[in-house]
Amino acid sequence: MAFKTMESVRKGRGLTEAMEGAMRDAGVPEWYVETCKKIKYMFPKGHAVAYVTMALRIAYFKIFYPAAYYCCYLARNAESFDATRMTTRDVDALRSMIDDIKALDKSERTATKDDEVTILEILIEMNLRGIHIKPIDIYKSKAAEFIIDEEGEILPPINSLPGIGASAASAFVEARQAGPFISQDDMVRRKVSQSMVDQLRLAGCLNGIPETSQVSLFEFGGL
Repeated sequence: MAFKTMESVRKGRGLTEAMEGAMRDAGVPEWYVETCKKIKYMFPKGHAVAYVTMALRIAYFKIFYPAAYYCCYLARNAESFDATRMTTRDVDALRSMIDDIKALDKSERTATKDDEVTILEILIEMNLRGIHIKPIDIYKSKAAEFIIDEEGEILPPINSLPGIGASAASAFVEARQAGPFISQDDMVRRKVSQSMVDQLRLAGCLNGIPETSQVSLFEFGGL
């Protein structure tokens, strides 16, 4: 009867007449009986233990394996990460981005913007702890997976560019298998969309790659 009463109360089902009678027979105070009738839901102890255990595990990795922790965190919140502007190591610049979002009117302050604030706060924490995120590397970045490179820094995926989905990112990774890109025109010829090329340029990932494959006569001036 005690177990059935507990389950009924914690699930918000209240008390049956038999339960009330058993409680009064056991000398349970009237205020306690009335309280049991008002409870809508109570969190099970077993669930609480599971959440605390999980939190301890997460804390362990955050302290002792910070790069792996932040890499996993960014992967789980990838939709809020913008590789065109969030790879900076300048903490003041990241704080300025937060200030810009917080200065928006209520009509412009969407849930997406609030998620960006959370990501920016994590990026600030990362940089202050000496964990840095690099710009996208067109030859090393995965299509849709944050990875830790040989220098212990985080490399964002191709699909962390705004408007670039997983399928487009996979197509880009397939296109680079043919060898280094000789120009931005070469990327387009290999079925890389112009919008992706534009986003890569905006993110500063195409430095050193010319726009066109055409060769100027001046380049052969010494011949």
